[in-house]
Amino acid sequence: MTNFSDRLILLMREADISQARLARETGASKATVNKWVNRGSVPESRYMQKLEVLFGTTSSWLIEGKGARSRKGGNIYSKKGVPVISSIQAGAWSESAVEEFLDDMTEILPVLDDTPEDAFALKVSGDSMLNPAGFPTIPQGSYVIVRPAQSAENGQIVVAILDGSAEATIKKLQIDGPSKYLVPLNPRYNPIIVNNDCRIVGVVIDVYQRMS
Repeated sequence: MTNFSDRLILLMREADISQARLARETGASKATVNKWVNRGSVPESRYMQKLEVLFGTTSSWLIEGKGARSRKGGNIYSKKGVPVISSIQAGAWSESAVEEFLDDMTEILPVLDDTPEDAFALKVSGDSMLNPAGFPTIPQGSYVIVRPAQSAENGQIVVAILDGSAEATIKKLQIDGPSKYLVPLNPRYNPIIVNNDCRIVGVVIDVYQRMS
């Protein structure tokens, strides 16, 4: 391995990461990634930082083949991933054989090593969880990683099914004495009063957002 491309290809093979996924992870275009792989160019610093994190390597090893290959702390993501399912499927995720939801076209998102084995991901639609005040916020188009659960604590962000709806909603659970509410993070939307017409199916444990 005498050049950057050879070392990058080695890392991609070991982690089972395609060029398309590498483009998604780094925010680079597919054409740019193709140049990396085929000795056409070396990544700019903004992309190199993401490659270091993704593969748990160092820029000096990746670019020049010098120094330690692995950086302290190792890589954040492993080969482990969770499936992206629809909000309609979410209600039955923990009650059915998961295989019935999955096929060769199912999108898989990379996750942290300690993510529960039965976790799943949902793509967020709408801006009800876009927090103008900052953190926490869940923008439209991002993905939430969900741990299946039938109950939650005050302040947790949950995935819930309301009676009369087959689709899941993502909101912050607020408990005030005997009263419970599903609260949007966007103040333009009103809280939903929870009686016995709501079923919690999971707790949001992470938010995944692509840059392109």
